[in-house]
Amino acid sequence: VFIELESYDWPGNVRELVNVVNAVYSAARHGSKISAWHLPKYIRIKITQSRITSNDKSVMDAVKFSTPDSLPDWREYKRLNEIRYIENILLLTNGNISKASRISGIGRTHLYSLIEKHGIRG
Repeated sequence: VFIELESYDWPGNVRELVNVVNAVYSAARHGSKISAWHLPKYIRIKITQSRITSNDKSVMDAVKFSTPDSLPDWREYKRLNEIRYIENILLLTNGNISKASRISGIGRTHLYSLIEKHGIRG
């Protein structure tokens, strides 16, 4: 959890940090461990996005197009970006499906089906 907290930019500064720590503590009070899953969803999403864009490429920039003729239709563009996102989240989690599921907010069953649908290999 500390690594995740360090990689978030904290636009709300100390107040936001205190609120998140309180929320994490409340969410984890029944468990024996605190994990990234206890962080608020908006922080998990921001952290994942920042890790993906740390390669100077955002998920939405997965494919560059030089002319209007090279632009695929919406479904193909969405498919290409979905593949890139899943590949990145698996790379960042070293192929750990449970962790990828927690960070991305995609259910494990759905994540498995997307991996199979796109033929993604770990």
